[in-house]
Amino acid sequence: MLTTGTGEVLPIINSDGGPKFDVDLQFKTANKVKSILAKHIKDVVSDTTILTKMLLDTLEGTQALAPDSMVCIGAANDVWQQTRDKLLAKYDVTAIDNNGWLTCSPKPGVPVNAAQVTEEMLAGAYRFGLQAQWGEEIEGEYFQYGGVGDYICQNPEDPDDLWIVRKGMFESTYEFV
Repeated sequence: MLTTGTGEVLPIINSDGGPKFDVDLQFKTANKVKSILAKHIKDVVSDTTILTKMLLDTLEGTQALAPDSMVCIGAANDVWQQTRDKLLAKYDVTAIDNNGWLTCSPKPGVPVNAAQVTEEMLAGAYRFGLQAQWGEEIEGEYFQYGGVGDYICQNPEDPDDLWIVRKGMFESTYEFV
């Protein structure tokens, strides 16, 4: 179990895709189909002196801004950060707007593994924590938070790279193959 910064106690899914409770994630292949916006963090926050003390409020939890990250805005105005290399491995830059935001379209043939979380998987709990490579830091580990119906996505080339996508967002921005 995970106790969040607000004192909420949640079941955890490990970063290796295996749960700390008895559930089997049934991954299916999906492709992202909606474009995002992206901008280098140094173009968003020009004075980086205290950058790592600032928090980005993502859907999956708060996280410290990384000095070399790209800030991304999804189709539902959701925000997150990722490295430039990860961004460009999954997206092609197709335009730039007057404010310097890059329009990034999903590259064809870059699938993700996705599994929807059910109430049965959580043994009756509604929310869960996902141990991941990024997210809210608690005692040196990173966690994201989701609920029943949300999707856990996995990079097929890096099984430890897991993230949560809210149900409505997943269903409007991804398609199963």
